[in-house]
Amino acid sequence: MTTRNERQGLTLDESHPNTPFITEFAVRGLWKALTDFECGEFEGASFIKFYWEASRFWPPRKSQAEFNSYARDRISDKVGYTRRRNDAFHIIERYFDKENLLTLNDVIEAVAFCSPTKPIPEGLVFKGTASVIVDLSKRRGDKFLKVDAEFFPILERLYPFERRDDRVIKTVPVGSSTREFDLAVLAFWFKYRNARRDEMQRALAFHSADRLDWTRSNLYSRWREGMFAERYAGRVDPMPEDAGRIETGEPFGGAILWTRKPTASALVVPMPEHEKKHEDAA
Repeated sequence: MTTRNERQGLTLDESHPNTPFITEFAVRGLWKALTDFECGEFEGASFIKFYWEASRFWPPRKSQAEFNSYARDRISDKVGYTRRRNDAFHIIERYFDKENLLTLNDVIEAVAFCSPTKPIPEGLVFKGTASVIVDLSKRRGDKFLKVDAEFFPILERLYPFERRDDRVIKTVPVGSSTREFDLAVLAFWFKYRNARRDEMQRALAFHSADRLDWTRSNLYSRWREGMFAERYAGRVDPMPEDAGRIETGEPFGGAILWTRKPTASALVVPMPEHEKKHEDAA
């Protein structure tokens, strides 16, 4: 025999031992739980729907009190997950809106939450003392990503990602749509922790022709080094005066994030004409 919850359009199996508990909690405990979790009426409606849909499949409980405790725990988990997910969505949207108040850690945590980390396949990673190489070759042609050893824990958290020509892209689901992160930008941000969004978008450059070499000796800001450094000096926040490493106090993935004082470029790769026109017009 079954009974129907008309409001939610769901049918409860009366032979299931939880059925009377489900109804009793819905009447006497559900809204109190949502109030305790500080859910407003609009937010609470989605959790009420979740309760009616999910509770039918929960394991049998021996008493109303046991069921109530179990139900509150499951609703708490759902509320917490939903809020963390919404926060992650909001951070990602702020990143693509080019907001300057985010931190690198904010963005990485949001990306990893929305697109859970998977291990990089064995045989693709070659670790050295100062740098790490990741084999991104596809069916033909050798393509290797080279990063500083300090950045590699972040790169690991962002896997899976894919190579598209000379770019490495992380696709992140955000609700019903997706966002694509160019991971070279995050490597740039890792080096220049005080970089603003406009600098990340417009000043990222490479000393060599290898655009998959993200080590700090190759990846640089042309607003800080090379022929455009003087012109853009006013747009760049001063880097801390230190000849060596500068610890930020933010442990991440077992590494200490740090930056290095920029040095004069030893080699400046000629800028493509379309980029040069863009800079001249700025």
